[in-house]
Amino acid sequence: MSEPQFKIGDFVWFACYVADDLQRPCPICFGKKAVTLILGNGEAWIIACDYCGKGEISPRGFVTDRGIRPAVRGYTIDRVSVSATEVEYQSDCQILSADRTFATREDAMVKATEVAASEQASRDKIIEYGVRHNAKGKPWSAGYHMREAKAARDRAELHERLAHECRAAKKEPACSSA
Repeated sequence: MSEPQFKIGDFVWFACYVADDLQRPCPICFGKKAVTLILGNGEAWIIACDYCGKGEISPRGFVTDRGIRPAVRGYTIDRVSVSATEVEYQSDCQILSADRTFATREDAMVKATEVAASEQASRDKIIEYGVRHNAKGKPWSAGYHMREAKAARDRAELHERLAHECRAAKKEPACSSA
């Protein structure tokens, strides 16, 4: 069992991080708001970028991510919890794990830098996955919309032809309502 390093009433520094909104150019369109999709036959289509347009009316050319930076906060301990595996401190409603609680601001900042770097690496991995995944869906989306557009044109041509036939022959059986 671990012995607590601090006691009730001690002022300690806790290593943490803060997340700030950071705007950066879109990693797909690089701020151009559109991308070029090259089909297998070499034909190039310019389509709106939906990576920086997700949740928006149109592409913005930039994305907003949460940037992580190290931070430390000072607390006065008002409770110490010791279990068979860990020591935790508490200050009001804040639970402070022993491995991130320090006597000096400098020591806490060293740990906060490690914690923030680890969290940023995790978030960067998620962002990178999103960039790769987004690019994979583009050919399918373009193919789907072109297929649907062709089907709509074919249906429109059919209905135009039928309408002309109805006008040409006043009472054609194809135009009856029965």
